[in-house]
Amino acid sequence: MPWRSDPLHSTLARPSRAGFVCTSNSDGPTRDRTVRASVAAKQADRQGAKGNREYMQSSAVRKARANDVRQLAALLAAAFYQDPVWGPYFLPDKRRRLAGLTWFFAGELRQFLPYELVWDHRGSGRGVGVGAAWTLASAAMGVLRRAPSIARTFGRQLPRVLRATTMVEKQHPRDPHYYLPYIGVAPARQGNGLGTALLRPALDRGDAQGVPAYLEATNKRNLPLYCRQGVQAREDIDLPNGPHVWTMWRAPSDR
Repeated sequence: MPWRSDPLHSTLARPSRAGFVCTSNSDGPTRDRTVRASVAAKQADRQGAKGNREYMQSSAVRKARANDVRQLAALLAAAFYQDPVWGPYFLPDKRRRLAGLTWFFAGELRQFLPYELVWDHRGSGRGVGVGAAWTLASAAMGVLRRAPSIARTFGRQLPRVLRATTMVEKQHPRDPHYYLPYIGVAPARQGNGLGTALLRPALDRGDAQGVPAYLEATNKRNLPLYCRQGVQAREDIDLPNGPHVWTMWRAPSDR
C-alpha cells in the first residue's frame, strides 16, 4: 500500500494462505506457499514476455522531473481506475474517481521526487509514460504530513482506506529495503513490456547495494510481471468485504 497509517483496527488483519505465489522461497521474511498460477496468469506471463522482447530495444527509462508530475499523475490515475482496490473499493463513485486519483498521485509523486526514485518511461517518440515510485523504507513519508490530500481524495471512504492500509501495513517488513508503492502503465500500452523496463532500474540498484525490494500487489493480473523479476509472494490479505492484496518480497540477486 502507498502510505502508512496509525495502527488502528489491527485485529482485522487476516492473512490467508490461499492465493498466488511465485515460488517457494525459504530465504523470505515469512513462509511462502507453492505457486498455482491460473491459466489467465500464465497467458499474461507469455504475452508480457513477448511484448518485452518486441518493445525493449526502442524504449527508454529516465528519472522523472518536477514538470512531469501532472502528466504522470494522470497516467497513474488512468492505470489504477479499474484496479480492484484503488477503483471500486476505495473510490466507488466513478464520477469523481479519476479526478480523485489524479489529485492523490500528484501529491504522492511530489513526495518521492526528492529521492530520485520516480521513473518515467517514454518510447518511440510517442510520449508513452509510465510512473513508478521507489523509496527506501527508512525514507517513507508519514501519513500526517499528507493528511489533507488523503482526506480530500477519499472523503467518506477514508475510514475504509485507513482500515485497509493498516491491515497491509501490519505485514510490512521492518528490514531495510526498497519499497514500490506504485507502478502504472497507460491502459493502451499495457502488455508491451513497459512494466518490466520500469522495474529494472530500482531492482538493479538494489542488487548492486545488496538491498531487497518489497511491494504490495492490488491486482492479480500484475503478479506474473513481478514473478518474472524474482519477486516472491508472501501473504494474501483479504480486505474487509473487499478484494485481496498480495505482499511481495524480492531478495537481491548476485548475478
